[in-house]
Amino acid sequence: MSKSEAEELEELQGMIGGIPRGLYVRLEMAQENRHRADAVRNDRREIDATRQRRKEEQALRTEELRLKAHKSSAEAAEQHRLRVEEQGELVREETRALDEARQTLKAEERAKAQKQVEASYARRQAL
Repeated sequence: MSKSEAEELEELQGMIGGIPRGLYVRLEMAQENRHRADAVRNDRREIDATRQRRKEEQALRTEELRLKAHKSSAEAAEQHRLRVEEQGELVREETRALDEARQTLKAEERAKAQKQVEASYARRQAL
């Protein structure tokens, strides 16, 4: 928990003689969930930035190759098409890999959160 939240909890404990344990656990879990969500959002931003960068690089390469192809013969145009397809496939593969990594991370975080919820529930049941 951040310092301000810890101070707020101490203040509440002082005001009402203590916070119920369940509320404290839920507040802690909420903070952890916010951190996880921030991490997932950051990962998504990185994925989007990578896609955008690849898209811009591909656009530049495509334009350069297009100009070259217009100056060249039909053979150069065919080479251009093959390079564009190759670059597109590389971008698609990277995008798939990034999406799989994001899905894996998301599944791991969900499983971790579920375990925490179950542990919290078990603790409450034990009380």
